[in-house]
Parts: sequence; C-alpha cells; structure tokens
Amino acid sequence: MGLGTAALVGGLAAVGVCALGDILSGEVSSLGEYIFSGISATITGGALGHIFSLNWFKNLSLLGKVGTMASVGFGTGFLDNTAYQLVFSDDSYDVGAAFVAGGISAIFSAGFFLAGEGVKSLVYSIRQRILLSELSRSGEKYSEELILRLGRTASGQLVWLEQGHLGDRAAGLAHILDRHGKEFTKLGISGSKIIDFIFTAIEQGTVVSKQNTRPIYKFIYNGSVYQMAIQISSNGYIVSANMRSTVEGMVISQVSNIYEIVSSALSGIAIEETAKNIDKGNE
Repeated sequence: MGLGTAALVGGLAAVGVCALGDILSGEVSSLGEYIFSGISATITGGALGHIFSLNWFKNLSLLGKVGTMASVGFGTGFLDNTAYQLVFSDDSYDVGAAFVAGGISAIFSAGFFLAGEGVKSLVYSIRQRILLSELSRSGEKYSEELILRLGRTASGQLVWLEQGHLGDRAAGLAHILDRHGKEFTKLGISGSKIIDFIFTAIEQGTVVSKQNTRPIYKFIYNGSVYQMAIQISSNGYIVSANMRSTVEGMVISQVSNIYEIVSSALSGIAIEETAKNIDKGNE
C-alpha cells in the first residue's frame, strides 16, 4: 500500500469511526473534532504506508516488522492523544491517558499488519495449489516434494523452480546458488529472497534482450532496477539464472567477449573452444 492510499484510508476510517461513536453514544462531536480525527489518522496512515515502502523495512524479519509497526503505532497514538488533550480538553494534561492511547494504537497497528500478512500468505498458498494442480494436469515430469515455487510468465507460461542438483545436467536452485550465488549476495539478496527475486523478474519483468538463447528480464525489486538472464526449459522448469549489468555494461561485456575470441583466434586457439569457455560462466 502506497503512502497516498494509506493516508486516504486512514483519514476516511477515522472519520467513519468518529461518526459511529457519535451514533452509539447519542452525542455529536464538534466539526473540529471530526477534522482533527481525519487529519491525525491521515498522518498516521501516511507514516505507516511510507514505512511499508522502505527497503530496510521489507528486509526485516516478521518479528522486526511487527515491532516496527507497534513502535510507530505507539508514537502516533501517544502524540495524537497529547495533541487532542491540548486542543479540546479543559482539564490538565494526562500523560497516563496518552500512554494508554499509544498502547492501544500499538496493538492495533501490529494487529492490522499481522492480519494483512496472514491474508497475503493465504492468497499465496491458494495460488500455489492452483498452479500445482495445473502442472499435474499438464503431464510434465516434476518432483512435487522438490518444488520451491510456481509462477507464470507475462506470456502465460507456467514455470516452476525446484531445489535442483549439481553434477551432470546441473539445474534448479542448487545450480543457481553454486554458479551465481555470489552475484545475488553482492546485491544483499540471500536465502529465500533469492527465490522471490527470480520470480519477480519472471512475473513482473520485461524481456529487453538475450544472453545467447536466455532471455534477459529487466525488473524492479525493492525500488531498484535489475537485469537478470533466466533459462527456462520448454516445459517451464527453471534451469538457471544469473545477473546482468545495465545495458551499457552489457555492451561492454559483448565487445570484451568478441575481443577475446578474436585475440584467441589470432593466437591459434580455436574460436569454437574459446566461445564455449566464455559462455560457460553464464550457464
């Protein structure tokens, strides 16, 4: 959820809650209180929406995200209650009430976040089961216990990534990590995030070029632009994936490859053998 959307939702929800409270209590809040509720909730919603979009937040563990939401919720709740008391209350400032308001806000903020994560997890699981069912009906050979994730390309092709293996005909995640794991690590992407990284490229990226027969996907991940070459077999099995630089870097790489081939040829080395050695690192 973006900053603007979160701010709008927060503001409208607060006004609605204020109106509901008036109906239940039989009392009508002042126009100023309605405006205050809307503005304060808009600020809170905007703050939470902005945090959702930050890369450091996305890289936190679930516990870290919950703690962050609770902390932000407490801070906004405490300040909101403090401002309300100073503007609308004739009594002296009650810091205890502000702490209680902060605590309630922290619980709600963390609770809503967890609820949202639960819904996302449920939707993801349902989609994976649907895709797995489609794969089973396709007649393609696969190992269900080894499947890490399924997805679909922009053209509609069903694809899946398995744990894979090394050795002869190496393929899958094991092969990707063995040959290109350091490329992802340098970008700060490791563990299960590599899988999400690859599928973001496949499902949301745009094919901009090719590395031999391997399409190169340009995509956005956590606010940054990347290019990745991904080899997908005709049946949808993801064989390998490696990072590519920017377009300028790709041009330089291609010129460098040509230079190496020509130089080796002039030195009496077979062009075919040299080309194989150059392409071997991209398998």
